[in-house]
Amino acid sequence: MIKAQEEEFVSEEGEEQVKEGEEQVKEGEEQVKEGEEQVKEGEEQVKEGEEQVKEGEEQVKEGEEQIAYLNFRQEFGPLVATQHEQYRYTAYRQVVRWAYGILGRHIRKPIPSCIVSIIRNSFPEQGQYKGFQWANLPNYE
Repeated sequence: MIKAQEEEFVSEEGEEQVKEGEEQVKEGEEQVKEGEEQVKEGEEQVKEGEEQVKEGEEQVKEGEEQIAYLNFRQEFGPLVATQHEQYRYTAYRQVVRWAYGILGRHIRKPIPSCIVSIIRNSFPEQGQYKGFQWANLPNYE
């Protein structure tokens, strides 16, 4: 009889533990679902942040182009040209200054075609490009 009571007590205690375990499993599953939702929200926020970074980089690039042209304009006066022509001219000047230093008024160097292509693609123009031209120097003979 005592053994039967012990078995009954153990089985009741075991059933309670099983119920508690099942409840804990349910709670764990709910926490997992909440965690998955938070991960999805975080991924969406990351995507939004990446888009904002791209927009910011584009704005910085545009600002740098404007600053470079304004520096040129301050030193030499405004160019009578479209905005893309102004930026192309400024980009060519910056590349030459970076590659060769300050050359002077009548000293010209051709720019590598890969760089010319990048600048032309960055600031496209409708119509025909002039291309490289040597300076017209007076003859001192």
